[in-house]
Amino acid sequence: MAKGWGTQVTLDLGRMRGPLDCELVAVSKAGERWVVTGWSVPVPGYGIPGHPADLLVRGGTSIPVASLGRVRGGPAERARAAAHPGLNDPADGQE
Repeated sequence: MAKGWGTQVTLDLGRMRGPLDCELVAVSKAGERWVVTGWSVPVPGYGIPGHPADLLVRGGTSIPVASLGRVRGGPAERARAAAHPGLNDPADGQE
């Protein structure tokens, strides 16, 4: 959602099993990366049998909607880096 200060993002997350540390990263058309928000998923998770409630996460970035190139959600960079040292996201043009 466009705001005067940038872009507000709301996620309704379900079918997520924990434990996980996650983040949502916005990438501008110019290639600038900003973490929009981060969250943890405890065991057993959200939106799954026995724990049916989804997780509602909100965040924002100073990147205007018109300047957003893409938004990527997944394991937090620190978690990914610890699990796979030296691994970069090929979609970011780093190898």
